Parts: sequence; C-alpha cells; structure tokens
Amino acid sequence: MLKDNLPILFQKYLTNTLTASELAELTAYLDTLSEQDFSDLVDATVEIKGNAEFDQETIFQEIVKQVPQQEKSILQRGVHFIFNHWKMVAAALLILGCSYILLQRNPQMAPRMAQHTAAQNNPTAPENMITLADGTHVDLAKLAADTIHHKGLILTRLSDGTLAINREVEKEFFNQDLHHQIVAPKGNTLKIKLPDESLVLLNSGSSMAMAVSYGRLNRHVTLQGEAFFEVTHLADIPFTVATKNTTVQVLGTTFNVSAYPQDKQVKTTLLTGSVHIQAGNKQLLLKPGQQAQVARDSQMELIKNVDINAVLAWREGYFKFKDESIQVILEELAKWYPITEIAIDPAIDEKFTGSLKRSKKLTDVLDGISQISALKFQFQEGRVHVMK
Repeated sequence: MLKDNLPILFQKYLTNTLTASELAELTAYLDTLSEQDFSDLVDATVEIKGNAEFDQETIFQEIVKQVPQQEKSILQRGVHFIFNHWKMVAAALLILGCSYILLQRNPQMAPRMAQHTAAQNNPTAPENMITLADGTHVDLAKLAADTIHHKGLILTRLSDGTLAINREVEKEFFNQDLHHQIVAPKGNTLKIKLPDESLVLLNSGSSMAMAVSYGRLNRHVTLQGEAFFEVTHLADIPFTVATKNTTVQVLGTTFNVSAYPQDKQVKTTLLTGSVHIQAGNKQLLLKPGQQAQVARDSQMELIKNVDINAVLAWREGYFKFKDESIQVILEELAKWYPITEIAIDPAIDEKFTGSLKRSKKLTDVLDGISQISALKFQFQEGRVHVMK
C-alpha cells in the first residue's frame, strides 16, 4: 500500500532516485489529501529522520532544483515559500525537520466547527468557564456528560463537547439588564449552542456575554476576542454582536468576528447571508466573501475579496500567515500560547508565509521557525526574545 511505503518514497524523493511512475503515484496520492490529513501523515512518518543521515543544506538545494522554474514564486530559505506542488516540498522539508510551517496554495477548508485544546502546550491553562448572571461560576470541565438546572437555565455538555444553553419555561431568573459570561481561556476553544439553536465557536482567549433575556426580547451578545457564528434565522428578532467599537446585526447567516483588545482593528468577515456593520456614525452592508475592518477611531474599511481560508484557519486548528513579520506571527501565537511579552532585535525583517498547527508545543513551533530561518528564540517565563 502506498501509504505504508511513504517513508521510503520520501527518502528516494530527497535523493532524487524516484522513478517516473513512483513520482507520479506519490504526487497523485498527496493531491488527494486535505491539509489536516497531510499534516497528520507527515507527523506519522517523520521518524524516518532517525533512520538515515542527511546533509540538510545539500538536500534543501536538491529540493529547490527539483521544482520547475515556472512553479516557483519566491524561494528564499527562511523567508518565503510558495509552490504549486506544495505538499511534495513541504513533506520533504518536514521530514528533514526543517519546518513546522506547511507550504501551501490555499487548499479549501471543510466548513466545520471543531473544538481544540492546548493542554500539551500549556498544562496549566484554565478550563472553559461560564459565570451566570447571579454570580455563580460553573467550571465546564465538571459539566462533562451532565446537566445543570439553575434558576430556570439548563446547561448541558453534549457528547462532542458543545455547551448547550436552554431555558425552562416560566422558571428562568429574568432581568434583561443582566448577562451570563462565557469564557474560553488561552489554549482552548469552546462551541456553544444558544437557546435559539444558533452556534458559536469561541476562539482562544475570548469571552462572550449573553443577555439573560436572550431569545425573548433580543438576541444580543457582547464579544471580546474572536468567534465564529452560525445564526438561526428569526425574522422578528435580529441577532447582534457588540464589540469594543462595532455592532454587527444579522437575521440568519454565518460570519466571523475578531475583536481582541490588543488588536488595532475589529474584523468582521461574512461567509453567507448579509450583515449590517455600524461603527460610530458609519454603516456598511457586507456581502459574502467581504470583510469590514474598523479601526480604534471607528474608521471603516471594506475588503472585497478576503482570504476566507486564512480568516477561518483557527477553526481547523491552524495559524495561517501570508507575508507576515515575526512580530505579527508572535502576536497571533500569543492568543493561544502563554506568551506575555515579545522582544525582537531591530535588524530582523524576515517575512513568512505558511501554516502552523496549534496542536504543536510552543517550543516546537519556535524551533521549527528557527530551523528554516536565521532567527533564534529564547522563551522564558512568558517572554519571547527573537535574535539573529
């Protein structure tokens, strides 16, 4: 079976000894894999490193030679990798231990709402938490496969980890000025099913406040951080998301909102349907594939053809970057990993394109970037120092 022979075929690829039929077979097989399946496959075969000795620099140059000139966009080791046959080259580099950055050409992502955890990255990361309107704290780790009834509110942890929130008729503690607070701390995501069947996936380091009166008088939530929404259509009760300076209103649609406090912009990206954006006295109606960017001074910019795959990479368990500085990359990593301070030497100006799996340990991620670049990293007590 081809899958069983992959380590041998990869080794032959690296040493340029594949036959034409083997190369065609290997390329065809890799083209059938999703990004997630490909990454898992490389992880499973990476032990080939321990069974053979390679001159990494020599092999890297051989890989470069094997890529047809017309298929190269830019090829500078440690700066920028873009290939049409991205999987072949990525696999070779990964098996060499050269990089945890997957090289790609925007493969389509499956529309799913997966949950992720970074227990292996940060063993002390707190669990997802909900604080009810009356001040009661519920550790969702203790809600596994159980249901809590509290003042008319029903909290259930479904088999896939989703937190389902429902109400008992005429029993709910009711005050339209109060809110329930739901938190996904660093290193965790949380999928939530609201009383109207709408779905929310909270990203790492994010929180959402839901009005006690949700579904009766309104469908209003307040977001700090990032979340993906699949909103149930209710013509009589619009769904609204409020952030630090932006309000998003919809009837029924799918969209992503990123509003971390440390970010310079609130970004709303629409997948299906339509959303109405308001910031100060400015308004905008988004169409699918568009993104609204609202600055701290409420200035609004419309991006008409946004890279949806990059925006939603976090749902699939990835960070995805395109021509970004190490400063931007580390700021994004800090939303998932326990990074509290970033220090970068002034002379560093490299930029990177690629994907990083959020299931990797932070030290492995930094080591991987170091191996494909001239950068060196020191990580201690939450502080990352980047040097050459």
